[in-house]
Amino acid sequence: MTAANPLDRLTADEIVAARLVLEKEGLVGPATRLAYLGLEEPPKAQVLAFRPGEAVDRRVRAILLDVATGATSDVVASLTRAAVDRRTDIDPASGGHAPILLEDLMAVDEIVKSDPGWVAAMARRGVTDLDSIQPCPLSAGDFGIEGERGRRMLRVLSFVRNRPTDHCWAHPVDGLAAWARFLQRRDGAGPGGW
Repeated sequence: MTAANPLDRLTADEIVAARLVLEKEGLVGPATRLAYLGLEEPPKAQVLAFRPGEAVDRRVRAILLDVATGATSDVVASLTRAAVDRRTDIDPASGGHAPILLEDLMAVDEIVKSDPGWVAAMARRGVTDLDSIQPCPLSAGDFGIEGERGRRMLRVLSFVRNRPTDHCWAHPVDGLAAWARFLQRRDGAGPGGW
């Protein structure tokens, strides 16, 4: 592939090509989510030696999450050669979990707002309009707590929007955090409950 610069961001066509390479290698199925996809930067020496118009091996890095099993992989693939160069399974205890997904954001909103304890805690803080609350999940880490090992844990902070034009992070709810433990669903439809 030719590029104006080896550090050019991925194009829409390259993103499609990346998906095709991952599918061809059997790494993408109905329960797979691309939690991250980005340019795998070439070594600095190659970047400095590059001349416009030269062929470049464009490579991508993908973090793949199987929401049915929780298995996470770090994959580097060449778009130029349409081949996977490296696939590494990630142990969440030492390598962490995949980034938070859009479907996690939606699930967390539903999970916390349906929990009677959380609703009561918000009411004690004077917040009863659940539509005004913006739950914000953050990666929680793995601290060896029984029942959490190998599961995606999210720490959920909450913010109140007093009016639709409020900045979503302007009014934090102090002294309250929810912990969402995502169970793996057998149907691969996405995160389970907590």
